[in-house]
Amino acid sequence: MEIVGKAPLNIKNPVIAKKDNIPTAYKNIATGMERQFLEYMLEKMKSTISDEEPSTAQNYYDGLQTSEQAKVLAEKNEGMGIQEMILNQIYPKHKRNALSIGQNQYLNQKGNKL
Repeated sequence: MEIVGKAPLNIKNPVIAKKDNIPTAYKNIATGMERQFLEYMLEKMKSTISDEEPSTAQNYYDGLQTSEQAKVLAEKNEGMGIQEMILNQIYPKHKRNALSIGQNQYLNQKGNKL
């Protein structure tokens, strides 16, 4: 049996769809907090593998590298899960509904800060 002329259904994952209702400012805060945590974690992990004291230039380079690694980890595939926990605390799921969509869109368009 072949169906002709029918467009595929556009069904969103309900968990992802709920993230659409979160203002961008809250998402940015959660991403930043996760990045900061991951950077701290990576710094502590790297400090356990070295016995010698690196030079100032090496410290600077390692810091930049760790910062970029943390940024990539936090932004790729919605992070490591810490963002979701932070968002649940600062913007609870009961606020992520159809009534708040208009208000969130208005805030995002105006670029208002929290």
